Amino acid sequence: MILLLTAAILHDVGKLDELCYERAVGYTIEGQLLGHIMMEFETVSKAMDAIEGFPPNLKPSSSISSSAITANTNLARQSSP
Repeated sequence: MILLLTAAILHDVGKLDELCYERAVGYTIEGQLLGHIMMEFETVSKAMDAIEGFPPNLKPSSSISSSAITANTNLARQSSP
């Protein structure tokens, strides 16, 4: 239950860094290259690393990161003209 609530709260947290809010809403360079899913993965992973004694079995594995990068890259290729 706690994991579900955490996921609901952190859903799309990467969009805070993916989008820029200057004169109009647009994408940052990092946001265009990585996408919000990969950016939130990195943000949450760093937060977990900063918590002393965080259970290692709850941390995402590097295979999840690789899968996310691959999926994001494939999606970007499909949506390009």
